[in-house]
Amino acid sequence: MVPHVGATRGGLVGHEEGQSLKEAIRRINEINAAARSIRSDVLSLCHGGAIAEPEDTIEVYRTTECVGFVGASSIDRIPIERAVKTAAAEFKAVPLPQTH
Repeated sequence: MVPHVGATRGGLVGHEEGQSLKEAIRRINEINAAARSIRSDVLSLCHGGAIAEPEDTIEVYRTTECVGFVGASSIDRIPIERAVKTAAAEFKAVPLPQTH
């Protein structure tokens, strides 16, 4: 099961409003508890919302029963945006040749 706690925050086009990581963890724990009330052998992964950086998953693993992370924007969009932004800045920093 994957408790999805909203659109991923961060990056150039991410959602900046929304819940905090603490709120996301609260929601994940509620969803996990509901699932486990029906079936005790549920495996839970986490996804979305304020879980956008590796450090966020550390806190989620520490405070929930999640055993993994389903990455989307946090793995495929945000790192690419950072890399492209850095490359563009490096090219922009190259001085133009002096014309005579």
